[in-house]
Amino acid sequence: MERYFGWLLVAARLPLAVVFLLNGFGVIDQTIPAREMLERGVPAGIVPLAMFVGRTLEIVTGFGLAFGIFPRWCVLLEPRNQPSLLPRNTVRSDNSNPLRQRTRSTCSG
Repeated sequence: MERYFGWLLVAARLPLAVVFLLNGFGVIDQTIPAREMLERGVPAGIVPLAMFVGRTLEIVTGFGLAFGIFPRWCVLLEPRNQPSLLPRNTVRSDNSNPLRQRTRSTCSG
């Protein structure tokens, strides 16, 4: 089994590298993540810069994984593996989030 271990690592890395490269080169559309960044309060001038930096990291990590150059570091540097710095429960001005709406209690005390 150990003689196949190296080939199994390569076989596991290559599909992941393909996804990173497709996303980095813009084959996978990024309009929804950009819109979500705007909804969470990121200034409109910073969104294109953040998308460019994210795509650059995707390309670098994709090639790193494909060629086996620091594969563990490449996975750790991948932007999707980073925790979001913005709060998850941001209040929307249109109150369209059904989880944030309050309901009246029907029980009277």
